[in-house]
Amino acid sequence: MKKVILAIAIIFAATVNINAQSKISLGVNVGFSLPVTELANVYGMTPSAEFNAGYRITPDVELLLTAGYSNFKFRNESLNDDIHQLDYNANMNEEWTATVIPITAGVRYKFDQITKHVIPYGTAEVGAYITNFNKLLGGSINLTGSNITYNSSSKESQAGFGLALGIGTMFEITPRISVDVIVKYNFVKTDFVKDYTITKDTLTAVNVAGISTGMFLTTRAGINIKLF
Repeated sequence: MKKVILAIAIIFAATVNINAQSKISLGVNVGFSLPVTELANVYGMTPSAEFNAGYRITPDVELLLTAGYSNFKFRNESLNDDIHQLDYNANMNEEWTATVIPITAGVRYKFDQITKHVIPYGTAEVGAYITNFNKLLGGSINLTGSNITYNSSSKESQAGFGLALGIGTMFEITPRISVDVIVKYNFVKTDFVKDYTITKDTLTAVNVAGISTGMFLTTRAGINIKLF
């Protein structure tokens, strides 16, 4: 969370140092992040938020800086399905989390207005996705009788390359204030789960491949304000 606050402070400092003719806008959106494909097997939907700053270079095109926050909770179902291949009665119930903080730059392009006060747009962004894990699943899991021991790394942080593609709509309340609704697809190159092996006595070990890329959707709504 401290990194999100720092990123917001940097973006705000950059915007206020541009002169008043720069046509700056600021936005804050809140909503949910929903993992998709492989990531949905191990992490669940979570509340999320985003701060963005725009710099209009034409009436339809803005340069965009964003900082977001999502705190995914680990789902044990997929892990226990793997464990049940060796022991149906064994279960793990861990509270692992992955906090994803995207800091990106890109463009926002406004499409033809639906009405005078309803303006659809698209975004394309690239940047760093900082991911913090309180624990990162990986290594070995050993089943012995009713006991489960595992070798999982402790707190870990990664910074991976990512991109986001979004489509949204501005609903103008006043010439300077709009309600902003947006859905984004996010792709990030990060080890969300490392390779791990499950063993029990003399049974054949179960080897599980990790997840080195993550995809998730964000759906958010908030306020966008034109400062100048």
